[in-house]
Amino acid sequence: MLSKKVNIFVDGMTCQACSMKVEKGLSKLKIVEDVSVNLMSKTVTVSVADGAKVEGLIGVIKRLGYKPKRDELKIEKSSLKVEDIEKAKNSLIAQKKIVKNYVGDDQAKDNLISGDSKLTCIWGGEALLAKDENKNVEFVFPKEGAIFIFDNWVIPKVSENKELAAKFIDFMSRPEISAKNCNFVKYGSPIDGARELMDENLKNSDIVFPKKEVFKKGYILKDLSESNEKLQDAWTEIKAK
Repeated sequence: MLSKKVNIFVDGMTCQACSMKVEKGLSKLKIVEDVSVNLMSKTVTVSVADGAKVEGLIGVIKRLGYKPKRDELKIEKSSLKVEDIEKAKNSLIAQKKIVKNYVGDDQAKDNLISGDSKLTCIWGGEALLAKDENKNVEFVFPKEGAIFIFDNWVIPKVSENKELAAKFIDFMSRPEISAKNCNFVKYGSPIDGARELMDENLKNSDIVFPKKEVFKKGYILKDLSESNEKLQDAWTEIKAK
């Protein structure tokens, strides 16, 4: 018999006794095949028969005195807490059965162009590049808020020719050169005067230059610092499952 896994985030579990209580309570249901409780991320993963209704799972957890929040992640934006990384990891693993794959920017773009993917999470510039090849591609910002990043020119400390590197950065920062670069990569520019020199369809694009209300709802991706290794380990486990 086919089965499916349901992830439920449960508030109120604070100890091993709590997790055992929830596990025992859910195991009594006929539709339940297996129960796994992760106390650190406060996540309950339940295997049930495919097609079974899961409202009963929620009801049992409530009767036990806890607060279930199915498919609801309460994670602070750009959080680097171990428990939040665990929550995100478990959620991404749980949804793999309904997701074609997890891929990088180039593959996501290629999948849109070929029509192999109907929906994907992708940067705005990559979506516009895909649209050049497939006119059916459209891009929208998530209503929950988008992630924003900034690419930067930097000179490494170990650079053997800092003067030449500085000249290159100066060249790329000229308005007319920045505009040409933006026309090619389909992203915006912070250089004064560059936007006015960009192609009409790009300089007036709400994707390339989002409106203020979009920025207000979004957030800027932070430096991962020492947590980078934790995130990489979580991503490796997600890909391996």
